[in-house]
Amino acid sequence: MTDIEVRPITDAEIADYLRSVRTAFHLGSDVTDGAVDFFRNLNGDQLDRRLGAFVNGSLCGTTGSIGVELTVPGPRTVPLAAVTQVTVLPTHRRQGLLREMMRFQIDNAIARGEIVAMLIAAEWPIYGRFGYGMAVEAASTVIDARSARFREIVAPRGALEIVDLSTLRALAPEAFDRHRRMTPGAISRPDKMWDVLSGVVVRPGEDAPKNRTRVLHRGRDGDLDGYVVYESTETWIHNRPSIKLDVLELIAVTDEAYADLWRYLCEIDWVSEINGHVRAIDEDLRQLFIDGRVARQADRSDHMWVRLLDVPAALAARRYETPVSVVLDVKDNVLGDGRFRLDGDADGATCEATDEPADVALDVEVLGAAYLGGSPLHPYAVAGRIDELTPGAVIALDRGMRTARAPWATTGF
Repeated sequence: MTDIEVRPITDAEIADYLRSVRTAFHLGSDVTDGAVDFFRNLNGDQLDRRLGAFVNGSLCGTTGSIGVELTVPGPRTVPLAAVTQVTVLPTHRRQGLLREMMRFQIDNAIARGEIVAMLIAAEWPIYGRFGYGMAVEAASTVIDARSARFREIVAPRGALEIVDLSTLRALAPEAFDRHRRMTPGAISRPDKMWDVLSGVVVRPGEDAPKNRTRVLHRGRDGDLDGYVVYESTETWIHNRPSIKLDVLELIAVTDEAYADLWRYLCEIDWVSEINGHVRAIDEDLRQLFIDGRVARQADRSDHMWVRLLDVPAALAARRYETPVSVVLDVKDNVLGDGRFRLDGDADGATCEATDEPADVALDVEVLGAAYLGGSPLHPYAVAGRIDELTPGAVIALDRGMRTARAPWATTGF
């Protein structure tokens, strides 16, 4: 059996850590001094959150996490471990490194007081083994801009301003923070994350964006309530310009800002197509247009996977649009099984260990999938992954867990 040691990396091991990450993600195995310096500047104050799996003293696997806030239904926020850079070198597959790293990381996050973990999965089958459930989906919103005609009722109601990078970086976080606090699935962005995502800090080997435009939106009261960042690609067809816009981020605190920003994009001269990336799966722009078929959804897929680290604390932290009262028998092959009574509604919730007979038995993975309100339980019941011990209990639990709007993870990590 392979002797595996999992521990936080040291500063001297950053290059080895990056080599594993780059190799596993097919970015090549070379690591430059610039890449090491960039990583150190970005993560040096939380280097103890970057873990290595060592075999005979050599780093052969990695995982990391960022401590942030996650918005859950209510809306309310909970401490989250945002898990990232999970890799195993191709020379050390199937030797138990991932299992050891996942267990160490879960225990470490619990010790830090984080009650939920979340990650993006490169492959569907991997993380269910460690209690993660598919909780947030994402899709692209695609608009045929040349044919888009807005309903007259959707007239611009605010003011738009094209700004430079430094202005966006200074002002956008306020609007983003207002939005993420009311959006289940969204996480907070530390300053260093903002610097990278906005382009203030450019990753080694990458060029500064050349065709990026940044627009702020202010409501009729003058308050900043939205922004959009997009890039343009130009082609000429039969001596006519055709511009495609890729919307990197469109955040709106109000419905007015939301409609104004999309209308702005659609009415830019020469634009033929708009593609909004990683959007909420219930985003539906069709009602804004006279012909709703100019807007469509594409590339819908799983996005974020959620793991409950403290089941009663996590369930008590969120709110329930439909009242729920149920005893859950939760199977967890990593942290151990538990039975809990959940009582919750729109005003508050309690969840405590109990010896009462269970109404529903399910894996912690399934509970994690349903946690943010976007994954219905019926497909799991059909697949035999939920046991209904009291008639009607699964439907009652499903109604309690679901939310009117789909969760949306606005930040990758």
